[in-house]
Amino acid sequence: MHNKTIADYGAPANGYVNGEAVESATDEVDAAEFNELLDDVASATRTSTKIFFQFTTTTTAAPVDLTPDANWAIDTHWGTARGSSSTLYPVTAEKLAAGQYRFVWSQTFTNEINADETLVATFGDGNVNSSTVFSKVQVEVSGNEAIVSILNDAHVLTEPTNGTKIQFWLR
Repeated sequence: MHNKTIADYGAPANGYVNGEAVESATDEVDAAEFNELLDDVASATRTSTKIFFQFTTTTTAAPVDLTPDANWAIDTHWGTARGSSSTLYPVTAEKLAAGQYRFVWSQTFTNEINADETLVATFGDGNVNSSTVFSKVQVEVSGNEAIVSILNDAHVLTEPTNGTKIQFWLR
C-alpha cells in the first residue's frame, strides 16, 4: 500500500468545500471536518506495518526456492494466513546464499472493496524467533521486494539451524 493522501479517497486537489452551510451536526458533515477525517485516514497508511511475515530457514545449499510449511505466517493490510499455502505469501521466495533470503510480493493487491492497492514498502526490520539461535536480521527493502540477511555477532552472514523461524516486517 502506498502512502495515501486525501486525493486517493476521491477528494479534489484542495479538499472539499461546503456547497451550503451545515444545518444539522447530526445529519451533515462540515467539509473541513471531512477533509480532516480523510487526511487522518491517509496518514495512518504512512506509519503502519504493511506486511509482517514469518518463514523458516533451510540448510539446503543456495540457490533454492523456499516451500511454505506449517510455520509460515503472514499478516498484511490485505489479510492474514498461516500454514503451507496462501495467495498472500510472496510470489518469489528463495535462498540466495547461506543466511540470505529474497522475497518478492505482487506489486498490487485487491483490497476488501475490490480496489487495487500498490505495494510500496520503504523499510523493514526483523528478528530470529528462537530461544537457542542468536543472530541479527537485516532487511533491505525496495518496493515489493525484501532481501533478508541473517548475521552473526561479527556481522557476517550466518546459516542458523534448519527450520529456525525468522520474522520480518515491511513498512
